[in-house]
Amino acid sequence: MKKIFYCMLFAILPLIVSGCTSNITAKYDNYNETFSGKSYYDPLYARAVIEVRANKTGALCIGKSIIYVPPMWTFDLTCSDGRAITGKLMGGQTEGKAFTNRNETITFSVAKREKTINLFKQKYYNEIRNKPPVDDTKQHIKVIM
Repeated sequence: MKKIFYCMLFAILPLIVSGCTSNITAKYDNYNETFSGKSYYDPLYARAVIEVRANKTGALCIGKSIIYVPPMWTFDLTCSDGRAITGKLMGGQTEGKAFTNRNETITFSVAKREKTINLFKQKYYNEIRNKPPVDDTKQHIKVIM
């Protein structure tokens, strides 16, 4: 019986300690700009690293995420164009909202399957294709708490 237990433990241990990767796509709600990237989740620390790139401006946004219980995923990203993005996603949902330090709203989706994320990419592209380009004249807001 003990051998069976250890065999089962060693069989599922890699699944418990290995991370997973999810695809991310996002769009500015008021501008013609989308993002694509990935999140890399580490279940041992309930943390994830996120990396997304703006598809038109090429801005790279990198940051971290914390997963809370009950399931809630919060994240902070810093972008190469000076933007800072903060958002959250409630457990069981695939779409969430984020906000920049320039008071811009972003809608994003997270999915494991490439097929699912491609559906969201097409949906976002259709929603924003007639919007104006990203306004780079806005000043960044600094929030001190």
